[in-house]
Amino acid sequence: MESIYNLIPQSAPEEEKKSTYVSTHRERVSKEYVATKSPGKLFGTQKHSTDPKNFTRKGRGDELRKTASQGKTTRDIPKQTVLAPATEPRLPKEVRNYVPRHTEKPTLAPPTNKNFIKENAKEARANTKRRPSSGTPYKGTGKVPAYLTKRKEEMKQQQEMEHTLQVQAAQDTGRKRMSDEEKQSLLKGLRTNHAELQRTFLGLSVTVDTIPKKERKERIESRLSELEADITLLERGNEIWIEA
Repeated sequence: MESIYNLIPQSAPEEEKKSTYVSTHRERVSKEYVATKSPGKLFGTQKHSTDPKNFTRKGRGDELRKTASQGKTTRDIPKQTVLAPATEPRLPKEVRNYVPRHTEKPTLAPPTNKNFIKENAKEARANTKRRPSSGTPYKGTGKVPAYLTKRKEEMKQQQEMEHTLQVQAAQDTGRKRMSDEEKQSLLKGLRTNHAELQRTFLGLSVTVDTIPKKERKERIESRLSELEADITLLERGNEIWIEA
């Protein structure tokens, strides 16, 4: 049912706040936390107490180093680094991990006018060991070793034997060896045909857009490959045998 009193704005009802839970151990835990709290805690055992309000200020480095070095043992000496220089005497320069301070000046060699390039060349020429030259030659000088001569003779005999066997096999099968004149004449003809085909191939159309053009191009390429293979075979082959 509608009423005009419903149009009057009314304040939202106040929610009752429930009481939060409070542990019975709250006071004891708070006391234990304060008693065991150590500001500035690091890994390992704490060597001295720290106070966050009494921090190191600028310009107190020398003073702190003097007070820290009193009563220290060799076990407590910190490792020297570039950012934290050691308070004790530096390590000897022979030690591998020696780090020089920024105040140390290197020992430079005295200036000299010595020409090291010429001196090094002179020493190199003086120290070069040369074989003493004598009029008498060494034993075996200028002679071919016996094993090389023997090896050459064996290879020559093997080639002659292979050639003889090839001639006999060719005669048995009715083949004959191509002469050098025939070989050169055949090579000349093959090269001429290759040059003509190459000229024809270069004169073809760039765009192969029809089937006849594609087939003609493939035939010329196949013929060129065959001619190149035949020319290579004749040029590399020492002996060419043909059917009689």
